[in-house]
Amino acid sequence: EHQEVAMHGLYELCSEPTFAVEMYINYDCEQSSPDLLLELCTALASTAAPAENGEMHYRNHLALEMLSTVFTRMAEGCEGGALTGKVGPLGDTLDLSERCREQYLVKKELMIAVELFNDRPKKGLQMFADKGFVPTSLEPKAVADFLRSTTTLQKDKLGELFGEPEDCYLAILREWLDAFDFANLEFD
Repeated sequence: EHQEVAMHGLYELCSEPTFAVEMYINYDCEQSSPDLLLELCTALASTAAPAENGEMHYRNHLALEMLSTVFTRMAEGCEGGALTGKVGPLGDTLDLSERCREQYLVKKELMIAVELFNDRPKKGLQMFADKGFVPTSLEPKAVADFLRSTTTLQKDKLGELFGEPEDCYLAILREWLDAFDFANLEFD
């Protein structure tokens, strides 16, 4: 019963004209945010699937209806609603659907590079440079700032990178450490 009450609340949210579009813009298209709309749709699709015996329960129908509503709202947003035709601060027309698509693709490239970094840090760092996330010159401060702000990097892999004997990695480590304030801290 609690699950159905929660699903009804979620159904009301999904029915809001801009809910799905706003969730996509503010989460799925942002590099540092999780893909909430994708996760929601994945959960709804899983819930909409019939039971193993093929029976469809009320929950399944409600989840299917929510998926349909989310897709409809996204299509409406792309056809001239929330994602297109807004006027920017300089009077220019913004095509948010194209900008969101580009941001989403950049986010996916970042996720692929992070996966590579978390497997092979030196190769991952090179991919960050190749994709334009850090300067190709591997300028230490820019790289250190990027590595600090990318929260999905595994800390042990950062340590592996910083432990490399080449001077460029030592310079990145120095910049990384300079960003921390160790004043008034006691060390054991």
